[in-house]
Amino acid sequence: MRTVNVVPVVYDEEGNKAYLGRKVESIHHVPYGIGADLTLQFDSFGNEIIELVGQEGVIDVSNYDELPDKARRKEDEGLDNNMNTLIKYEKLKNVKKSSQGSPKVYIAYNLEVKQGEYWKWH
Repeated sequence: MRTVNVVPVVYDEEGNKAYLGRKVESIHHVPYGIGADLTLQFDSFGNEIIELVGQEGVIDVSNYDELPDKARRKEDEGLDNNMNTLIKYEKLKNVKKSSQGSPKVYIAYNLEVKQGEYWKWH
């Protein structure tokens, strides 16, 4: 059995921290992880196989240090709805959608993949 925990977190410039894919007030948002455009497997040699669904279909990102452009999502209605809810309920402040995107955004990926019996390394 595989377990994948994907925990996307957004911080605003005031230091507020908000989790994506979770319940906000009474509104539920789609979680991230297996079954949500992500596949994690191991080949017969124990190598990681990580696939994402991007604009062009399923993309193997196993050997990338950075997310390739072809795997990036151009638009995501679920993410937009989630962000709007976080802003509405003031979990994030001074955040506005822009056609310019977020040129000064900092994205940190903390990826840790472990294989084996969960109880031995948890």
